[in-house]
Amino acid sequence: MIKKAGFFLFFITLLINLQAQQDSVEFAAEMERLRIMKNSGVAYNKGVLAVNSKKYDNAINHFTEALNVNPEFAIAHLQRGKSRYQLFDKQGAMEDFDLAISYDPELGEAYFQKGLLILLTDTSNATAAYFDEAINNGYDYPEAYYYRGVVHLINDNFESAISDFTSAIERRHNYALAYHDRGTAKRFINDYQGALYDYRQAVNYKSGFPMGYNNMGSIKILLGDYAGAIEDFTVTLNLDPDFVLAYNNRGKAYYQLMEYELSATDFKAAHALEEDNVFAMNNLANTLVKMEDYEGAIELFNKTIELAPEYGEAYLNRGFARELTGDLEGACEDWNTAASLNVEEATQYTSECQ
Repeated sequence: MIKKAGFFLFFITLLINLQAQQDSVEFAAEMERLRIMKNSGVAYNKGVLAVNSKKYDNAINHFTEALNVNPEFAIAHLQRGKSRYQLFDKQGAMEDFDLAISYDPELGEAYFQKGLLILLTDTSNATAAYFDEAINNGYDYPEAYYYRGVVHLINDNFESAISDFTSAIERRHNYALAYHDRGTAKRFINDYQGALYDYRQAVNYKSGFPMGYNNMGSIKILLGDYAGAIEDFTVTLNLDPDFVLAYNNRGKAYYQLMEYELSATDFKAAHALEEDNVFAMNNLANTLVKMEDYEGAIELFNKTIELAPEYGEAYLNRGFARELTGDLEGACEDWNTAASLNVEEATQYTSECQ
């Protein structure tokens, strides 16, 4: 009986010793894990500091050091991807964003960065799906809604775009780009007053925003406020003297007010900045017709058609100029060509050529 008791005590002692050894091994493993995490975290923090100083090469080195210690460090992959993008390494950035998602499928910003990279690299492949995932995984920032709205706008989903731009504005009341692009979406659904409001908000919140003023002027042309449009285009050109579209648009506003000399001056300025701008050439030629310089207009129409043989409006307008010079055969030829290029207005003139 004593022997059995001794054996039992020995067995308990052995179990205690084995448990102590196991605890010691687990403790050592835990300490090693903590050491690895600490070293990885130190390297990661150095990377973040380098990013804040815009030293992206150094940041990449630090994040790589962190990942060498801990390859499944999802946020380090995310941050290294962002730094790689800053250095135009788009492929490396995409690889890191994919790894970040694979190691942490709930890391919302990784989806956002991947979606943004695709959008900025190739708009034809842009998708709202990654921004959906970003938002669904807690990345509830204005940018997520804004860029998803941009994707919807590119794909002509105007109502969805408006909804997303509105969500972005709700999260950042002075988000100028969201106002601007919501204005563009509203313009496409013919909500001109809504578009005008949004463009005005955009320029209020973003000083020195030439595109905002230009687009506000474009809406005023559609609303028949030509004088107001001219003011906006003038502000645009004061901010950016090489803004070709603003010269062309202001020329159209002057044209509507029958200020043909001023109109021609603006179209010439647009043409001088972009010699192959067929819209400016066509508009200048139309203005020359109003100024009764038919030969000059026809010469410009010829150059326009040479540069853009499928530009139906140029054939239509050259037909008018030819008619005014008495060249009815040439006019009819141009109107028939315009009709073949799906210019509906041309059909009412081709009927007169039978």
